[in-house]
Amino acid sequence: LNLDPSWVDDVLARRGLVRDGYVLFLSRITRAKGVDDLVAAFRASASGRTRRLVIAGRGPALEHIQEMTKGDHRVLLLNDVTDEEKPALMAGCAAFALPSKPAPDFIETFGIALVEKMLAGGGPVITTDTGGIPEAVGDTALPVPLGAIAALAATIDHAVLAMSADDRSALAERARRHALQLD
Repeated sequence: LNLDPSWVDDVLARRGLVRDGYVLFLSRITRAKGVDDLVAAFRASASGRTRRLVIAGRGPALEHIQEMTKGDHRVLLLNDVTDEEKPALMAGCAAFALPSKPAPDFIETFGIALVEKMLAGGGPVITTDTGGIPEAVGDTALPVPLGAIAALAATIDHAVLAMSADDRSALAERARRHALQLD
């Protein structure tokens, strides 16, 4: 996947976003995907003062997240992202967070969104070690404990504010190589 940087910037501009200006969640919006933990962690993070949180997707917890983020200008909910836009949103993010956690009705079996993100490039992947996620990301993601909001906030800040451009680029390249090995 080779994304033209000017096309990525155009897609972001149409959504009112700039490259590295947001943390991205792009998946089915359910509590088992940890999106409520992500909102809480983002609000507690230093990154939340200079970046936005973009929650893209649809699902049974969408109304809960809409209510949870009502009036918070730092959070942008997108429930109309096209398949064509997804790689651009992924490539332009400062970090991609999918803090899944097992639920009685759901365990992350593989994490296809994580692999799509790793192929698209962009900021580091932040996720948990549950279900099939470890296989999907290998050693190329920044892991956080299940449901650990303070650790998630600290990891967001590490990815967005502390990592050098060279470290971010090297991690993205390692993630891309790992993703290319998967069927």
